[in-house]
Amino acid sequence: MFFRDRPHAALEIFPPCTLEATPCQSPDLRWVFLPDAHRIPRAVHELTAPGESWAAHLFWGGPGNGNTLDAPSGLGKDARSMKTSLFLAILIGFSGASLRSQEAPPAYETPPVLQASEALNPLLLSGLHHQVGEKVTTEGYANTYTLTTTSGTTGVSGTGMLLTRIREANAIAKIAKLKQGKEFTKAVGDAAKSPLAGAKSLITAPIETIGNVPRGAGRIFSRIGEGMKGGNRSEYEDRTLKNVIGYSKAKRRLAYELQIDPYSSNKVLQDQLNSLAWANYAGGMGVTAGLTVASGGTALIAVKGLKKADDFAAMIRDSTPTDLRVANRKKLEAMKIPKEAIQAFFENVWYSPTTESALVLFLERLGPVTKGRVTMVKAAATARNEFEAVFYTQTARLMALYHQDVGIVEGITNFHGFPVCYNARDELIVPLDWDYAAWTQQVATAVDGMRTFKIGDSPVTGVHLQVSGKFSDRAKRELAVRGVTLTENAFGR
Repeated sequence: MFFRDRPHAALEIFPPCTLEATPCQSPDLRWVFLPDAHRIPRAVHELTAPGESWAAHLFWGGPGNGNTLDAPSGLGKDARSMKTSLFLAILIGFSGASLRSQEAPPAYETPPVLQASEALNPLLLSGLHHQVGEKVTTEGYANTYTLTTTSGTTGVSGTGMLLTRIREANAIAKIAKLKQGKEFTKAVGDAAKSPLAGAKSLITAPIETIGNVPRGAGRIFSRIGEGMKGGNRSEYEDRTLKNVIGYSKAKRRLAYELQIDPYSSNKVLQDQLNSLAWANYAGGMGVTAGLTVASGGTALIAVKGLKKADDFAAMIRDSTPTDLRVANRKKLEAMKIPKEAIQAFFENVWYSPTTESALVLFLERLGPVTKGRVTMVKAAATARNEFEAVFYTQTARLMALYHQDVGIVEGITNFHGFPVCYNARDELIVPLDWDYAAWTQQVATAVDGMRTFKIGDSPVTGVHLQVSGKFSDRAKRELAVRGVTLTENAFGR
């Protein structure tokens, strides 16, 4: 098959078989026409995967005047002249593999086991109070790490949660050091003489702990419209008595100085924070000076990257859970979110006052120009564990940061139960709080569905993935072939 108006090349790539004067037949034939011979190596690379070995036939066609053409530079000197074209047979091997491939590559990838030294910033691998294990599994789009601290060894699902637990390990160590001092011992003694002493067991009783390794985001991404039971008070809030006597205020102030979430599900942290807050509140121990254990301001990780993030941390410090709930309700009502959607969201016990307030803040930052914010609220209300609540909150964060730093988010829509957004050009913007994604059948199905998705009656004009983590090399090649753009490590952690 040749053009007769100018030289050209046609490259046929296929699983190796006997090379003869005519191409062998195979159900896996792959063709590409190249107007420029210098693009041949790139074409071979794009049509094959690392580790594959393929045979290739290169057809070099002339203008049809009966004259043979010189073989393109770099293609070798063994091309045989033919009446109207040159025929060149070459064997190509990749990544040191054999030149003869025995079978075609699998259609999809299996989520791999990664190495922490490759998946994380080296500074996160170990510290004075923590060590991250080298083996990292990637099921459910969230990396699962093994974290060892002074409190023991545990599994942590998600890089975002790992960052939180490392910061909390540093806070625990700081509190433990303070508790070894004379001032803490004196405060405990003074607290024992306080009128509040009889209520100590109720005040400092730890909140219910929540498992560190819940199911991953795969369930969220594959299901459509599942509900759950709800409750009025989240699992993270202090009991009523604590709020009445002002104990929670002291605890929130200490958490602010330590740059941690006072409503963390980390049981060890809660025990340590409770004991320090008791000494501070009932015993009069002044411990806030020099208590900060992390650098970079007082912003909580939950709202990292958002402008005026320090204001959010101050709000968590100065407001009771009830105050936050009232304020969040007013904000959602101002967005014209239906009351039933608001109530379903508030009744979900997996949102702490912090994550609930963060999600509402992100929706507020999108502004009135963004239509369909109710879609995000309804999706968030379906969270069935802490991981999923954080996942939805961080999805809203990625939307807000895209709106803040990249371009206006025109609206939020529902992609089979998963909230995605779009711009004025009807391009789909897909925020994914994923650590790592291989080219699995689920990912392939989702991506192909996005390409044919409609916003109302209008087909999408493009798909842009904003991912907090990374995609595999194979997945990136598949996205490129489909014209889907990808931004990895979007907006930082």
